[in-house]
Amino acid sequence: MQRQVSRDGRLQHFVFLALVALLSSTLLPSLVAQTAGSETSRMQTAAADSMQRKIDFIKSNADAAQIDQRPTTFTQNEINAYFAERRVKMPDGVKTVRFVLTPGNVTAYARVDFDEITAKSRSRNPLLSLFSGTHDVQVTCDASGSGGMTHVNVRSVMLDGVSIPRMALEMFVEKWVNPKYPSIQLDGDYKLPARMDTITIEERRGIVTQK
Repeated sequence: MQRQVSRDGRLQHFVFLALVALLSSTLLPSLVAQTAGSETSRMQTAAADSMQRKIDFIKSNADAAQIDQRPTTFTQNEINAYFAERRVKMPDGVKTVRFVLTPGNVTAYARVDFDEITAKSRSRNPLLSLFSGTHDVQVTCDASGSGGMTHVNVRSVMLDGVSIPRMALEMFVEKWVNPKYPSIQLDGDYKLPARMDTITIEERRGIVTQK
């Protein structure tokens, strides 16, 4: 039972990686507009349920004797609803998250409590002092995938509208992200699970194929 739970969690984590860039989810995810009213809530739940069904299909398809190679499309609305409903465990310090998908690109808008992230390991480095308190964060990534691998390149990160130097980001990842997620880089390649072959980010949607 524990093996199945672990596997399901890993697949959801990597589907997210493929679609919205893993670094965005583990380092600096983003701001979610609050929903209001029962009708909006029902629509959000329906979109999150749709995303879950597609994740379940990818899992079962990976185990099929003859894999279905037709693409699976995750819409931006489904992705945002999935995270708004906390269907994925959020990293420490990440309060809310919303994603915008454009061709080859993912932008994440976040509300992040950095004190919660850094609580177990403080630093006196002045560059790292940027990462304290609660801030609105914007992360822009290039994301694509082929041949069973996905490539993620974080192009920029902004805190409260101010661009963060790449050197400071690299130090942040090394000190507070890599101890928990050793493979995370600002520019990295990641192997896709569940026989996923290609990832394409288009306007307001991500498309996954399996092989």
